[in-house]
Amino acid sequence: MNNMNHDNMNNMNNNDQGMSPAHNSIFYVSSQSTLLFKGAETANAKEMVLAFIVIMLISALYELLRKFKNYYEQTQCKKMIPKFRTSVIEMRAATSDSNGKSPPERGMSKEAILNSNEKPQQVSTTQRVQYIAITTLLHGVCLIVSYLLMLIVMTFNVWLLLSVVLGSCIGKVLTFAVLTGKVDDGSGHCNLP
Repeated sequence: MNNMNHDNMNNMNNNDQGMSPAHNSIFYVSSQSTLLFKGAETANAKEMVLAFIVIMLISALYELLRKFKNYYEQTQCKKMIPKFRTSVIEMRAATSDSNGKSPPERGMSKEAILNSNEKPQQVSTTQRVQYIAITTLLHGVCLIVSYLLMLIVMTFNVWLLLSVVLGSCIGKVLTFAVLTGKVDDGSGHCNLP
């Protein structure tokens, strides 16, 4: 079983397989790299700078897209789940004290009473399907872009790694500038009734 000849395996040239010369799971600094596909290669510093900028922009846009997806899910979630509220009479009866004082006299704002009269919003099947389709599409696009960025990092080229990280940081700053206070960084998942 140990009689296999491994001499030819040691002399294999990784460039014939479309890989970078230093593709041994060790980070390297070079202007020559194969990005994701055969033919998508950088051969000199000018091409590496261009790839750096493009990947940085993709990474920043990914961060914005991810935040937009969370924002969309949260805003639509509020519209999709009916909020059942009691009427003013029921609320007054439930919260009045022994003297018969109603909520405004007990510190409840008039806005809270007016809001309690809102009817539950009816959600049509079309709206649910549209919500599910859009959130699924956004999720799929985010997933594809995130895996592509991961594969770029896995080229183990330091310049490409830095472009992904720097782009993500720029995207994070842009989300604070664009969506300040509007997006919870949590899951943002909506459980439809």
